[in-house]
Amino acid sequence: MRILCTNDDGIHATGLAVLEKIARTFSDDVWVIAPETEQSGASRALTLTAPIRVRKAGEKRFAVSGTPTDCVLLGVEHLMEDGRPDLVLSGVNRGQNIAEDVTFSGTIAGAMQGMQLGIPAIALSQARGFRGEDAKIPWETAETFGPGIVGALLKAGWPKDVVMNVNFPDLPPDEVSAVETTFQGFRDSHIVYADKRTDLRGGVYFWLGFRGTLSDPPEGSDLRAIYSGRISVTPLHIDLTHAETLHKLKGVLGRGAAESVSMGDDPARLMRFVLEMRQEGVTHARVLSAMERTSRAHYAPAHMEGLALENVILPLAHGQTMTKPSLIGRDGRRA
Repeated sequence: MRILCTNDDGIHATGLAVLEKIARTFSDDVWVIAPETEQSGASRALTLTAPIRVRKAGEKRFAVSGTPTDCVLLGVEHLMEDGRPDLVLSGVNRGQNIAEDVTFSGTIAGAMQGMQLGIPAIALSQARGFRGEDAKIPWETAETFGPGIVGALLKAGWPKDVVMNVNFPDLPPDEVSAVETTFQGFRDSHIVYADKRTDLRGGVYFWLGFRGTLSDPPEGSDLRAIYSGRISVTPLHIDLTHAETLHKLKGVLGRGAAESVSMGDDPARLMRFVLEMRQEGVTHARVLSAMERTSRAHYAPAHMEGLALENVILPLAHGQTMTKPSLIGRDGRRA
């Protein structure tokens, strides 16, 4: 197995050394391609306004003057010339990447870039700050549990459009209580702030930081798992579409609305559809009325909306299908 390791804390980060140890439990063919300097908070940024320099820092080891996304892109397409990696590992981040953190995390972005290139990818982060700012970061927790978590994930597998986000709690290994699969949470308070300061010449500048305020997250979330001393494993994907709102908006905006109106305004097509339903045994007036008012076009992929008034199965996302209207109509009649 060929493994590409990257991070957002930089080539000299302690967490990257931990990640390399985790990777070497699976393979001797480990490549480290990481930013020359810290890129925390870089998210999926690409370096587009400056040249990207690459410094060879050792055997199969490169420092890149760019972002984590740059590192994975250059690694896969240029630096690893004799073969693509089989796995991308990103981390181990100095601090948790949970809840809304994932949207600006360079660690998550490195894994996302691997996924986009068709390579399985896992982001790993070591939580800190829950035992006080002066407490030592328990890197040994990630090092102890990392190989087992990665190995279990590789054995189980996951979809090609998903990245795995692993967070280790701010506890020594012997105090970690469990491993939990979680959903991405959302804090009930805003923790990022700008600290206004003045330099010795009277100029104003700002430092961005994080408040240590804890939220009250639900069970099952990544937040609750880390708060409770459990390892959090969250499957993430890059599609940020809010499906429920999308379906609602299709009724009033865009192609879905236009298609629905045009079908409703086409008496011949609608009459043919109703007659076909009657021939298929759908006779209940309320069922037929509901079929006329609620178009399947609202739920079908854009290229399939024209089949909404046909008695056919419609494919939906993620392998799901919408069955024939005649079958639904007959079931509704019996109910």
